[in-house]
Amino acid sequence: MTVLWDTSAVVSFLRADDPHHEDAVACMQCLEKKKGRLIFTNFIVAEVYALLLSRASPQMARQWLKKNPVVPERVTTHIL
Repeated sequence: MTVLWDTSAVVSFLRADDPHHEDAVACMQCLEKKKGRLIFTNFIVAEVYALLLSRASPQMARQWLKKNPVVPERVTTHIL
């Protein structure tokens, strides 16, 4: 099973004070149990970083970038 986690799910997982934290933790535990693969895109990484900067702290944002074990999938856009 491959799962693309969006920004809100990642932030909920990381922040214990988030109203959806327990659900996000349960989803992660289910993914681990089923040996699933977690995917982020480069855009999700940027959004998570920005939200952690504004809603948590610069330290938490930097720590997440340094310790995030998931290598983001690169997504590109083309402007015509």
